[in-house]
Parts: sequence; structure tokens; C-alpha cells
Amino acid sequence: MIPLLPGETLAASLADQVTFTQQKIEAARAAGDNISAEWILRSLGLPKRSAELRRAIFELVRRVPYRSGNWNNDPLSLFQQGYGDCRHKAASATQLLQLAGENAQRSLVMFDWADLPVPGSILSLLPDTRGFHDTVKFSLNGRTYCLDATWDMALRSAGFPVMPSWDGHSDTWSATLAGSALPRQVALPQAGQDIYAANNMSWPQREKTMAFNQALNDWMDDIRRSRDDRCTIIHSDPESTKLSLRTCLGLLT
Repeated sequence: MIPLLPGETLAASLADQVTFTQQKIEAARAAGDNISAEWILRSLGLPKRSAELRRAIFELVRRVPYRSGNWNNDPLSLFQQGYGDCRHKAASATQLLQLAGENAQRSLVMFDWADLPVPGSILSLLPDTRGFHDTVKFSLNGRTYCLDATWDMALRSAGFPVMPSWDGHSDTWSATLAGSALPRQVALPQAGQDIYAANNMSWPQREKTMAFNQALNDWMDDIRRSRDDRCTIIHSDPESTKLSLRTCLGLLT
């Protein structure tokens, strides 16, 4: 039995299981071993289609540091390389959820970097701060929910909307809004249109986008080096408290 709070114990700690699997992933990556979705789920050892497994998948994905990078259509590249942006995170979460028996799929939604606490000097590198964002939708008991594990816990100290913990059966926070607000869906292009024109946006300029990505990555790295997460989140559910603290403290070691 694992002590949580005075007088309370939990036979199988979700926080410990997530941390154990995270450490196995890091060791496999360092050794150059293959990391598969099946292997990750076996390591977690949680019942399929359970709230606990959905929570564990969410935690594993969001613990990986956000970093803009190349996308090679490999859903597990997030864990193989140890970082990723919304495409990597949505793809890995979707594959893990589907293998866990969930009706999950990637979803493209509207996004604006200006809605986040990114310094103006970095935002000014983009002609248009709006864009498209990859997230995940999953169905449960006849309803559709949003799961977004984009931001790692370190970014909370900079003001990013990072959930303390998730219950596994509701909407997570979106990438730009704290709370259960769902982002606006992308308008599909009509005949003769492209997706940018359909959403009243201009095509991104490659050189400026690359300059923005590099500046954003460098700024986020600085946040992680000098972070102050104030890891004192206490929930009514002691397991949620432990999961939040482990998510934060596990990245400091």
C-alpha cells in the first residue's frame, strides 16, 4: 500500500504507474529501442476503456515537452524523439486511445498564438498569428469530448492554460482557454478554395514561420530552465493531488 495523505492509502497509484512508464520510455529512447503503443499500454497495465487509462494517456502525452519540429506522420515520434508540437501530441494520444478501445480521432480546430502569453517580440515574427491546431476528440456515453495535452506542466508558470489534473471523463482545457470551452472548428474548403482561404487566412510564409518556431522553442526552453511551478495543488481527490505533484516534480529530476 502506498501512503498518500494521513490515514489514506491507495493500492495501485495512478501517479506512480504513469511515472514508472515515463521512466521506461525515457530509458528505451536513450537505448535506441523501439517504442510502440502496445508496449506503452502494457506498461501502464490499466483496464481498457477506463477513466484511469484515459487519464494516464493524457498525463504521459502532456509530460513530453512542447517543441515545434518536423512532422513525419509517425504517431509515436513524440516518444521516440522526446518532444513534439500539437501534431505529434494529438497523433500519439489518438493512437493510444484507439488501441485502448476508445472512439477517438484527431481534430483540426482554430488557434491564435496571440491568445497565449507569448512575448510580443516573438509574435511579431508572424504576419498572421492565427493558424490551425491539432487536438483530439473522443466519444463517451453518447457525448463527444475534447482531449488536449499540448502544453507540458512547465509552461504553467508562464501563464499557459495547463490543467492541474483531469478526471478522464470530461473536456480537458483547450490549448488557449482555461476551463471546458471547446475551440472553434475549422471551416472546410469549398470547390476551388484552399483551407486558408476558407478560413479567411493567408498562407504562412515559411522563413517567418521557421524563425517564429525557433524563437518560441528557445523561449520555452528558458522557461523550463528557470521554472517556478508552485507545485502545491491540492484536490479533494488525493490521487489527483499526487498525480499533479508527480507531473510537476517528475520533470525537475
